[in-house]
Amino acid sequence: MSIENQTSHEHSILIHEAEAEVVNGVISFFREGLESDKQCIYVGGEERHQPITEGLVEGGIDVTTRTDSGDLSFRSPDQIYLEDGDFGAVRTVDFLEELIDTALSEGYNGVCIAGGTSWITDADVDLDEWREYERRMNRVFRERPAMGLCLYNRSRFSADLLSDTLCSHPKVAEGSDDIENIYYRSPPELSAGASSADSLDQKLWGLSQHQKTQRSLSEREQYLESLTRTIQQANHPDTDETLELPFDTIRHSLDASIASIWVYDEETGSLELIEKKQFDQTVDIREIEPVLHDQIWSVFTDRSKQRFDETIAESAESDTKRLNGALLPLGNHGVFLVANNEEWTLSEPDWHLLETVAGIAEATLDRQEYKSAVERKNSELERQNERLRRVERINEVFQRLSGVLTSASTRHEILTAACDELATIEDIAFVWAGGFDTATEQLEKVHLAGESDGYFDTIAPEWEATETEPSWVAATTRNPQSVQNVRSPTPMQDWRKEALQRGVRSVVSLPLLYDEELHGILTVYLQNARVLDEEVRGVFDRLSGLVARTINGIERKRALVGDRVTELKLRLHSDEHAAIQLVSELDCQFVLEGVVPADDESFHVFAGIDAPPEQLLDFVETAPVVETATVVTERESDYLYECSVTGDCFLEFLLEHNVVPKTLVANSESAHTILDLPGEKSVSEFMHAFRCRYPEVELVSKSRRERTVRTPAGFRADIEQSLTRRQLETLKTAYFGGYFEWPRDTSTEELAEMLGVTHPTISRHLREAHRRVLTEIFGDK
Repeated sequence: MSIENQTSHEHSILIHEAEAEVVNGVISFFREGLESDKQCIYVGGEERHQPITEGLVEGGIDVTTRTDSGDLSFRSPDQIYLEDGDFGAVRTVDFLEELIDTALSEGYNGVCIAGGTSWITDADVDLDEWREYERRMNRVFRERPAMGLCLYNRSRFSADLLSDTLCSHPKVAEGSDDIENIYYRSPPELSAGASSADSLDQKLWGLSQHQKTQRSLSEREQYLESLTRTIQQANHPDTDETLELPFDTIRHSLDASIASIWVYDEETGSLELIEKKQFDQTVDIREIEPVLHDQIWSVFTDRSKQRFDETIAESAESDTKRLNGALLPLGNHGVFLVANNEEWTLSEPDWHLLETVAGIAEATLDRQEYKSAVERKNSELERQNERLRRVERINEVFQRLSGVLTSASTRHEILTAACDELATIEDIAFVWAGGFDTATEQLEKVHLAGESDGYFDTIAPEWEATETEPSWVAATTRNPQSVQNVRSPTPMQDWRKEALQRGVRSVVSLPLLYDEELHGILTVYLQNARVLDEEVRGVFDRLSGLVARTINGIERKRALVGDRVTELKLRLHSDEHAAIQLVSELDCQFVLEGVVPADDESFHVFAGIDAPPEQLLDFVETAPVVETATVVTERESDYLYECSVTGDCFLEFLLEHNVVPKTLVANSESAHTILDLPGEKSVSEFMHAFRCRYPEVELVSKSRRERTVRTPAGFRADIEQSLTRRQLETLKTAYFGGYFEWPRDTSTEELAEMLGVTHPTISRHLREAHRRVLTEIFGDK
């Protein structure tokens, strides 16, 4: 019985048959009375004192303290109802009113009186007088903060008396609940002669049915309130997208033991348990899935609700655990389970409730999926934006570096500029650039930008090879190296430990290659592992290509104008070379005299070949790299030919590597060539690149020499010295006479008349003078 629910008229009757009903009713009545700070009084025989006391103690009430303070007392009927053995209705009511007033004056919130009535028959109380007492007490309980529980043993009283008495109590106690008494009549109605002919059983049955109806209505109201609250909360804009609302509704509205949700996982292709609530611990939820596996899948695939009643497990004592409940589909998401470990009947309203809750769960999963998709999309957009910003920053460096490199004149300046520019990019810890000696397999530091905190001094004090460090790997394999995550694998290599301690999370090392020739190593150490994606690697590759091409261009310039060169003598044995094929097929000699690059990436090769034109032209038709051949002049021992050669040839490779071919002489077995390398160019690096293209090459010798440097005055003197007196006179007369102007101021006939010679003589002197001047310019000096 809930005292909080009693309002202005708390006068209850308990018609009992067993003693346990009395004890339980009084214990519940007193426990709540004490908790609400009311004075509690039991009036009846002593046989009930002990079980009531024990029940209150089990409920957590300190009975001793309560009785000592007067909060709780046990009294006999003589102390309350009888005076000198006589009962009087008016006197008893007056006494109880004084008792209530006294309790209020002592600070109590009211009085709870539970009174037994079996003593009435022993004291020979007039029953009409007792009925009058019950009616008068209704007025007391209406006017004062007091509650009464009247205990009637059905075996001690007649049905007529109990029926009449029942009508005088507004409430009927049933267990721990109070029932609104539908048979209650106010005192005027009773005095008007209300009939007691209705049987007591019919009244009690009516009360029971009334209670069931009230409970059912209450449950429906709770369902509706719960659903309304859940729907309102689910539709509230500030609602957290969780599944707590459906579970709370189940817990508050249905007598369920377990509720859980399985969701389909696209990656694994299985239904995964994502949420579970166990409202009691009788059955472990992990025991459910093996038994209901097929049915869960059936509900998911068929999209239909199903009931189940299954044996979940058997314990060692052979106790069978059963679970019965319902499975409901959650659209494309999964399955919702609600179950009880006892016999459980789901009414039609219960199904409506479950379907509504399942719909809310499905909507929540829809919102979660949509929210996750939006978050993934936003995250991806943010990553893309960040990647674009990062690539844009690197491209800005690329553009700045392109401008800087145009003014660089040495390899050292180029590598220094590359490191300094890259070190300005966010997330880059430090940048290193250097060379690699293929003979000693040693790295050579050129420049270091950023805070490396002694990284290289720690892992390689003398720059000796560290086989797994990306810079050494890139140098030896000539392939770009990318370490996405320095932290893996474990256990870590020494260089990874040192890098990690310096804030490095990823590394990219780039060999500076130009046509198979290594010009150095550029290694970037980054603080963020996510930075190193494919797009960033692509930009780094472009940047390394730019650096390599710039270094190659500078070396080409040095090859043409440098004072110091390395002269290499090589022997080629492969018959794939056009010159060797020519000599072998025509049984002739081949001597290279000059190479002139053309605009279309081909070459004009001038060579002396002692084979007649008709044989050479037949060879050209089948040679893959020679497109045309033209006779320039016929000489005493051979012909001078001009041959148009495609770019994919031996000479093209040499010029791309800034190497100047000086001579090329071929016979039927091999070809011998002399090459000039720029003074700073690595012979071993060039030979490595050359052998990659022509594995059969043999290095015969190498030597260093100084180029002859001539001043303009010395060059002029050499030209004048190479001409005869008559040739020099003819050339000067033609120059100053306007012969070389356009249009000509002087003709050959006029020059002949000036010099007093014939016209053919003037033409012969001019041609010979031109040849000797051009020999000084283009010849081998």
